[in-house]
Amino acid sequence: MQLVVTHEQPDFDALGSVALATVLFPGAVGALPGQVTGTVDELLRLYRDHVPLIEPELVDLDAVESLVVVDTADRTRLGRFAELVDRVPVTVFDHHPEPRHPVPGTQGLREAVGATVTLLARRLQAEGVALPPPIASLALLGLHEDTGDLTYDHVRPDDHRAAAWLLTQGANLDLVRRFRSEGTPPELREARDRMLHEAEVRTVLGRRIAIGRLVGEAYQPNAAAVAGDLLDATAADAAIVVARMQGKTLVFARADAFVDVARALQRTLGGGGHPRAAFARTALPADEALARVLEALPECVTPPVRAKDVMSAPVVTVLAMEEPEIIPNRADENTLTFAGPPA
Repeated sequence: MQLVVTHEQPDFDALGSVALATVLFPGAVGALPGQVTGTVDELLRLYRDHVPLIEPELVDLDAVESLVVVDTADRTRLGRFAELVDRVPVTVFDHHPEPRHPVPGTQGLREAVGATVTLLARRLQAEGVALPPPIASLALLGLHEDTGDLTYDHVRPDDHRAAAWLLTQGANLDLVRRFRSEGTPPELREARDRMLHEAEVRTVLGRRIAIGRLVGEAYQPNAAAVAGDLLDATAADAAIVVARMQGKTLVFARADAFVDVARALQRTLGGGGHPRAAFARTALPADEALARVLEALPECVTPPVRAKDVMSAPVVTVLAMEEPEIIPNRADENTLTFAGPPA
């Protein structure tokens, strides 16, 4: 059996990538490790018949002959499927930076584009494979999610080309509009609003870092979205949200082009993601996890350029010249004589 897997707590890019991989590798089946919640679960219930998926606990690991890993190269995020990476041939498609514990894939493609969907769509288009419209729709939704509707700084021309190709394959923009506009789920709004009210902003090397805390042990689906809300509400350069859920500390981070939050979370908590959006999970208490991330931030921040950084020294000055006096020439009213400064 050829098995396609992605990271725990899959997002739309992960789900779309699994769907595309099952088309790229005919006969392969997909499995989503861990819990699927929120809008991803809702979408999956609508499109489950279009993607060959098997419940993760029903997968016979001894029957897996090859593994395809999409939207992650981090073996710590594969759940029970992590033990397969050293036993069978592995193909990896991923667009994230190198993780601390990488999957040793010998085939596939890893490239810094906006979404993993882009890499798989490019391969399918090159091979002349036609997509069923439902699969194209799932993929386009994943591409829009991970690229901020093609507006994030890490978006590449290939992402736009992939989106255009998916539309030619019958992708449904109604699906994108519906699931991209869901907003914060009702069960998370109260905790989100309290976090925004109590948020603090610190300065690290001239960059503003917003810090928020989600209180409560209950699992909150789509909690990662509140980091983006915090970034927008504070107009900071980066936002870091810590949450304690189900006995674990979760850290969500978002940033602009001057703070590499993935690097900070990877170095301190073994997390990962994009320079602009990252995630980590740890057994550490929330305050300790936050302290470690903040301690690492100075090495992950590009300070703003100040005037003294680009000025030459010592400063060279010149005296201001007095404005010349204009004296009318009485002999010819149409002629003006300029009287310069005295010699």
